[in-house]
Amino acid sequence: MRNARDEEMVRAASVLIADRSQFGRRLTRNMLVSLGVRSVIEVADGPAALEAVSANKPDVLIVDWDLPVLSGIDVIKRIRSPDAFPYPDLPILMLTMHTERRYVVQALGHGANEFLAKPTSTIALKDRLISVLCRRRTMVKLGEFYVPRPRIWPSQPDSGR
Repeated sequence: MRNARDEEMVRAASVLIADRSQFGRRLTRNMLVSLGVRSVIEVADGPAALEAVSANKPDVLIVDWDLPVLSGIDVIKRIRSPDAFPYPDLPILMLTMHTERRYVVQALGHGANEFLAKPTSTIALKDRLISVLCRRRTMVKLGEFYVPRPRIWPSQPDSGR
């Protein structure tokens, strides 16, 4: 069961939606509004998403894979560049119709915090928002990638106790 603090954090969040489809943006916006989210910004392509993240510093980015100019995965790669992007720890939710395993692995491997298949439900969206807003995982460098700390983390080496 979710608590009132989680619900308020979702309502207080500013959310950026990056989706080429006006219908997709409207559908996602309507779900967010039904959850009480008060601040929603919409963009239709990758460069606009990067610009909106820098200009507005949203609490969450919901990005589709299929964006013009720069794909959703390219947007994630650019954001997850701590030396080049000013806001690399931004919680990112990939919301896409590309649900084959290779897409999920690639999105999460490049730094998406959560992955949702289109079409999604308001309840699933709410659960992912609570996950990224209220149960944030620290960001870590894994090889060349800057990603949320995996939920399943290898045990730490024995300290000799």
